[in-house]
Amino acid sequence: MKTAIVEDELPNYTELRNILIEIDPQMVISQQLPTISETRRYLLSNNDVDVIFADIRLGDGLVFEALSDVIGNTPVVFTTAYDEYAIRAFNYNGIAYLLKPIQKEDVCHALITARKWGTSSGSIRQLFMSMQQGAKVYRQRFLVSHADYSEVIGVERISHIMSENGITRLFLTDGHSAVVSYSLDDLCNQLDPSEFFRANRQCIVHIDHVKRLNNWFRGKTILKVDCYPDLSIEVSKERTSKLKQWLDR
Repeated sequence: MKTAIVEDELPNYTELRNILIEIDPQMVISQQLPTISETRRYLLSNNDVDVIFADIRLGDGLVFEALSDVIGNTPVVFTTAYDEYAIRAFNYNGIAYLLKPIQKEDVCHALITARKWGTSSGSIRQLFMSMQQGAKVYRQRFLVSHADYSEVIGVERISHIMSENGITRLFLTDGHSAVVSYSLDDLCNQLDPSEFFRANRQCIVHIDHVKRLNNWFRGKTILKVDCYPDLSIEVSKERTSKLKQWLDR
């Protein structure tokens, strides 16, 4: 994996570089890129970079100036002491927004997301084509805020979505979960119905993670998902018929 680090303070560069090497000793890491001009020059001559870790406020301006012309489809993990750029960062292939001091666990999660970026960027191109053709465009990702960073979660990482006591939570294929500020009714309108199904009032499931349907009494069904074997999702008799039609195609 080839990584570029845009950082104007040497101690911060060294700390992040050490974390990356600890995670993956085989990782190829750039020299320190402390300015907009050096960042632009490096990225223009190295178009095989797999992920960019970028501080936002550099000595000669904001890193967005360097990224705007040369970013391509490369995912960017923003590392900063300031939280006011999170929304803007999302427009520059931002897959994570880590607040300093950087934690190893957060870097690990960001690298996992970066490795999946190729599939996501292909989805973006498909979305653009759909928009050009006038088709409805469905949500492809969520920007989720955590205590000290923001994370981009692609819909392909979602096993199922649950709503309980007014709180909606995404349950991910890696066993983690994240709270979002949408109701299930909202999400039913935002998510592709060919991929997501409203199993009951409290739950939406992703088609790729439905493992088994168990017959229950009075025509009801218990739906099981592959990533959460202890979870049983009750589906009414009326919804069961639609569920089977959705799966059998």
